[in-house]
Amino acid sequence: MAVELAWFRSHLLDDLLPRWLAVAPHPNGFLQPHVDRQWRRATPTHATLVSQCRLIHNFAVGWELTGGGAYREAVAAGSDFLVRSFADARHGGWFWSVEPDGSPRERRKDTYGHAFAVFGLAHAHRCLADRRLLSHALETVEFLEAHLRDGEGGYWQGLSEDLLDPAPRDVRSQNPLMHLYEALLALESAGGGARAREAADRLRAFVLDRLLAEDGALPELFDAGWSPLDEARGGWINVGHQFEWAFLLGEAERMGHRPDSLSVARRLLEVGLSLGLDPADGGVRTTAMPDRRVRPEDAGHRGWWEQCEATRALMHFGLRRGEARWLGPLEANIAFFRKELIDPLHGGWFCESHPADPSKGNEWKIDYHAVGMCREAVGIADALSAGSRTGQGA
Repeated sequence: MAVELAWFRSHLLDDLLPRWLAVAPHPNGFLQPHVDRQWRRATPTHATLVSQCRLIHNFAVGWELTGGGAYREAVAAGSDFLVRSFADARHGGWFWSVEPDGSPRERRKDTYGHAFAVFGLAHAHRCLADRRLLSHALETVEFLEAHLRDGEGGYWQGLSEDLLDPAPRDVRSQNPLMHLYEALLALESAGGGARAREAADRLRAFVLDRLLAEDGALPELFDAGWSPLDEARGGWINVGHQFEWAFLLGEAERMGHRPDSLSVARRLLEVGLSLGLDPADGGVRTTAMPDRRVRPEDAGHRGWWEQCEATRALMHFGLRRGEARWLGPLEANIAFFRKELIDPLHGGWFCESHPADPSKGNEWKIDYHAVGMCREAVGIADALSAGSRTGQGA
């Protein structure tokens, strides 16, 4: 089959984003993450720093592609709520979660959450051209450097509200680093300039030079000295993150960052496919063990976001960069998720194939991964269309 790029634009602008726009925004700017299968607001009702900022990003993409005022209004109100309710005026940084009225719920300072604060603020500034939001994003980068960066060159997973107690002390994860890298790229594109690029380059070097395994895989968990955990200590490989890093490195090169990262990105794609792609159905598994085994209990699991990241990365290299070897897995993966993960009755995505819980949104599933995938497809389609007019490719 050929990749139907037009489907992604339609899916984004006619299915996903209008449904979120109808249900998520509250009058005070709180963005509701919990919705049921029929796209009705559900409990619990709190939002996290991650969910608020991912929805700001989603609506900013909606404004970018449509110019729609309702999307812009949602970004503006959501950003105001973010600054008003999540910011810790006493200790600095951002609370982890708040109630719909803006009162803090969990006050801890989480590195993953702060990465999304940078990400959401960067996209909000692109939409609104509000220098205050750009300043908040840059200040968050400085907060991360001053308080959450550890002595090894990476970052703690989080701190207590008063910035005194790291939690956990003896475990590190690459996941916050990956999303901080993503956020720094977004910040650079939004006007963050040399400061954002400098921080992104340092982070990329730390991950690729120190954390990447010799066979090209990126482990998920590490000890306090950033040595990978073995299986007995809870170590594993997140298959979806191999694809996510591959895309981010490819996108960074498009922005003028180091081209030698492309070979690493292609190796990460190969690792993701070898560890995760099931040739029988085209779906991508969730995890592998440190010795590269698939866990028997996980062999049949197909999560929604892993498919999005696999498809986005394979599109980036297979279509945008014209590398034909990725097209077979790409077509198989698209066929899988369109059959198994898209709700034929109410639209949107299930969290997994054959889900026990068919709800469409929670504090983690805000369809940010699907929006990112579709945005890449739209960009590729636009580039191919422009190339056909000028005689060049994507």
